[in-house]
Amino acid sequence: MLQTPREIFGLAAISLWEIGKRVQIGKLELPKNLAAWFADALAPNIEVLPLTADIVNEAMSLPEFPNHDPADELIVATARLHKLTLITTDRKLKKYRHVRIHYFTPIDTQSTAE
Repeated sequence: MLQTPREIFGLAAISLWEIGKRVQIGKLELPKNLAAWFADALAPNIEVLPLTADIVNEAMSLPEFPNHDPADELIVATARLHKLTLITTDRKLKKYRHVRIHYFTPIDTQSTAE
């Protein structure tokens, strides 16, 4: 999907923080240090969308939000304000009707590795 020619994708800055936290607490192992991984992962067609006061304000007023994850609130608010489709594997967000969602089932790396 990310290799679609001339397509620009938005990435909420908080998503980078989430990756960093997972690495820091040992829930995600990367093949290289975080800075090098970001340098490789952030292709030229990915625009990192900064956290702004408008996004925080939007996150504080999301209707019927399905979980209590502040990062998810900021990600959804970012998608809403930028009028983007949220691409996610998060089952809790799958049916959230107040943002355009493209849900896909995550690849089970455990069964594919065996």
